[in-house]
Amino acid sequence: MFIHKKLKFAAVLLATVVAALATNQPDNLPNELTVHVISNLRDKILIVHCQSESFDLGARLLEIGRGFSLGFRRKFNNHFWCDLAVEDKRLTFDAFVNDSTYRKYIYVRDSGVYGEDLIAVWRQI
Repeated sequence: MFIHKKLKFAAVLLATVVAALATNQPDNLPNELTVHVISNLRDKILIVHCQSESFDLGARLLEIGRGFSLGFRRKFNNHFWCDLAVEDKRLTFDAFVNDSTYRKYIYVRDSGVYGEDLIAVWRQI
């Protein structure tokens, strides 16, 4: 009987934790989303090119300390990604993927790219 009560308590606790985590998932995001790419590079111009399967936002040049905001409607776009380039280095990251990934702030540094659950290192091209 005591083991049964422990298992029941553990099941209730697990259900509570899962429900709490679910409320923090991108699933509960508003329809209007914004991704901010901020350049913290030293003495370099950053090229940012963001797109989805159906929209190409074109390339933007970011000077040192400048940012770029990408706004889109979640309902119509399932995958947005950005290509970043600086001198002879390049990097691609997913900004939004089917409600499973949403990165609101991306910080670009000489060492790599950082954001919510994202650490990426530049690769030579």
